[in-house]
Amino acid sequence: MNHIKIFLVFALAALLAGCSKENGFDDRTEKGGVDVSALTVELAEETRAAAVSVDDFTVEFFRNGSSTPEATYRYGDMPGVVELPVGSYTARAFYGTNPSAAWDAPYYEGRTLSAFSVVADQITVVSDPIVCSLANVKVSVAFSDELKAVMGADAKVTVKVGEHGSSLDFTVTDTDRFGYFAYVAESHTLAATFTGEVEGLQTTETKVYDDVRPGNYYKIVFTIHTPVDEEPGDADATLRVDASVEIENVNRSIDQEDQTLVDDMRPKEEGGDEPEKKVPPTLVGRAPISLDKVNEVTPDSKVIIDIKSVAPGGITGFTVDIISDGLTEEELSGIGLTSHLDLVNPGTYLDALRGLHFIPDNETSLGGKTELSFDISDFMGPLAVFGNQTHQFKFVVTDANGSTKKTLTLKMNP
Repeated sequence: MNHIKIFLVFALAALLAGCSKENGFDDRTEKGGVDVSALTVELAEETRAAAVSVDDFTVEFFRNGSSTPEATYRYGDMPGVVELPVGSYTARAFYGTNPSAAWDAPYYEGRTLSAFSVVADQITVVSDPIVCSLANVKVSVAFSDELKAVMGADAKVTVKVGEHGSSLDFTVTDTDRFGYFAYVAESHTLAATFTGEVEGLQTTETKVYDDVRPGNYYKIVFTIHTPVDEEPGDADATLRVDASVEIENVNRSIDQEDQTLVDDMRPKEEGGDEPEKKVPPTLVGRAPISLDKVNEVTPDSKVIIDIKSVAPGGITGFTVDIISDGLTEEELSGIGLTSHLDLVNPGTYLDALRGLHFIPDNETSLGGKTELSFDISDFMGPLAVFGNQTHQFKFVVTDANGSTKKTLTLKMNP
């Protein structure tokens, strides 16, 4: 055992005394872990209007019966295992603030389809996707060329959703903008009021649409009113503008002009080969180690993850996040390590990573590798210092074909 490993073992032993309530550990509260490495956040909508990254979504974990989340994360920063008090839970993901009325402010929301249980001192795997849909109301307003030719510069359309909601004013310069309105279940009407001069006369006309639903896109078009077979005393004789609305369910239908083709939707040439499917890196635990369960290990256990990349250029990114009650960030920094390890760009942590054989002695990075056996067996002895605890290692391996996220969960039996 080299001097780095000896230092690590003794340093971890000395730091064990620091694992107390001061470090956030409370032995009076029963907790369990939720493996969320397979929990995905997805968008139901497939149009270009959804130009948002799911990494920026917020994920909240609610214990059943509570309106206050037990834990909240940015999806892109969420650890592989989330620690929660025991109980029955659901998870919610959302993006945006759901304003009463605002320009270009879509609000997406979704929840896990079923509840899951958190059991004391156990890891629960949650793999249900959270499918997020547009949850507010989208509106655009346009004016026909005939109306634009005769309406005054002061003309506008005021749109309001719900009896007590806020409103937005659409002018002729706002025809390429989208207004978003919070949906109110008890008051599901949309009112569009045109005001301004038309053919030199002041005009006010309100069109009301009932049964407004979240996730719907209301395309309102105002035109000049053209009476048909007008008779004296006809009430329509005073009308100067008309409005029509086209309703589209954003979460299910796709405008032809907005459609973004994914590989499975692209037309294939007759007689040609289908595009080659891109395969991201693969990570497989070498038996008896598995990335799909809690692995009981001892200080002498062999813990090896076989990694393979078939993309040109091999591995371009490789990070490991350590999630452990014992191996806190403060304690790791005291022995020259960190809870977030970058095996492609190790920086100042290179010597410590070499000492643990995470990176070979004669190399400075794992970048460019196409096959490797990531052996963390030498880490089992130091982990045993913390006694019977569970530790997680969140892997993210990237190449030109994409990224793969896996979490290794180890329960030490010293």
